[in-house]
Amino acid sequence: MQQYDNSNDDAIGVTRSGRIVPRPPDEVVERVIPLLLAAAKRADARRRASGPTKLTDWVPDLANELGKPETVVHLWAQRAAGELGVNWGMEMNAGDVDAITKAVRKRYGS
Repeated sequence: MQQYDNSNDDAIGVTRSGRIVPRPPDEVVERVIPLLLAAAKRADARRRASGPTKLTDWVPDLANELGKPETVVHLWAQRAAGELGVNWGMEMNAGDVDAITKAVRKRYGS
């Protein structure tokens, strides 16, 4: 397998199989970087528009709906997230929030 050599200015790295990855022409880089930045901004906007993404964002509303203390509903939501295999400590997508809410409602309330 070839090792990456910093002295080779025409390469930017080596693949897992050992193939040297050539540096793209500057005009390609100049065209691609703005496209990547725009795509990242769109993805971030979609994520922000998708609604709450953490338990602390939507558990208070669910607690009010169920008429239970927020701390109890938070515990129920954590338990449901664990059963569904969702890491509740990190940001979640809208589908995970829906699944957790449905599980809590089915098990503990309305």
